[in-house]
Amino acid sequence: MFFCYAIINQMEYLKDLNEAQKTAVLHTDGPLLIIAGAGAGKTKTITCRIAHLIKQGVPPERILAVTFTNKAAKEMRERVAGLLCRKVIYAPFFSDSHAPLVSTFHSLGVQMLRESGHALGIKKQFEPRRMRNAISRYKEEGLTYARFAEQVGNEYFPRMVEKVWREYDAILKSQHALDFDDLLLQTLLLLREHVAIRGAYQERWRYVHIDEYQDTNAIQYEISRLLAGERKNICVVGDVDQSIYSWRGADFRNLLNFEKDYPDAKIVLLEKNYRSTKTILAAANDVIKQNKLRKEKN
Repeated sequence: MFFCYAIINQMEYLKDLNEAQKTAVLHTDGPLLIIAGAGAGKTKTITCRIAHLIKQGVPPERILAVTFTNKAAKEMRERVAGLLCRKVIYAPFFSDSHAPLVSTFHSLGVQMLRESGHALGIKKQFEPRRMRNAISRYKEEGLTYARFAEQVGNEYFPRMVEKVWREYDAILKSQHALDFDDLLLQTLLLLREHVAIRGAYQERWRYVHIDEYQDTNAIQYEISRLLAGERKNICVVGDVDQSIYSWRGADFRNLLNFEKDYPDAKIVLLEKNYRSTKTILAAANDVIKQNKLRKEKN
């Protein structure tokens, strides 16, 4: 099945958007920060923006959208397909090499490492594996074993972590395996250390969308910035009020600092709630406004 992105009229996907959503959708080039509370229609906005880019002539395969769960990625793929095709057979549509890539961070890492991991000595047949312990947290902060080993002092626990990590890495390498955290850490190293490979991915994905930006950790933040590159066609969506994953390394300041990273960024606030009653919203706002480290919105 071909990628049928020329079927639905532009007005069909714009007519149900409010003014703020339209502003976000129609801003195609340059950095874009969308602040969207729960129930504000952020998924609709992102998917309509992707459809609009394609309608404006951007090749679909040049568009990347990254979210945090397989469920969210699946929903976004289906919504994009629904906007672009009247009748869609989803499996062939999504396997089409000319479709936009909608993925989780970890699935993106798997794809990039299978394609280009040879530059780091990683075989295509590597197997992702997960390990929940101190090593995982250090990796989320962007530390490799070598960097961690350089700064280990004389405290008992860090020394034990260093010893276990050394043995653990040796086992992974012997089995051509990567754990869950390595998927992102190695992807970051690939982009940092290999200019030609980084340039190839920047050329492949000229328009980058990152959902739930308040939940990105240090590695995901750096991957996002490196993929956006000099074009700076990066659209991030998030809400500091919904940051709940600090325990796994998420840093809501990535969202707050977006305007510092991209001083020319367009800022759009999606403030109309389509999910809750006024009473619930008023109560929630009374609580969350006590948080001083947030971007003000209604």
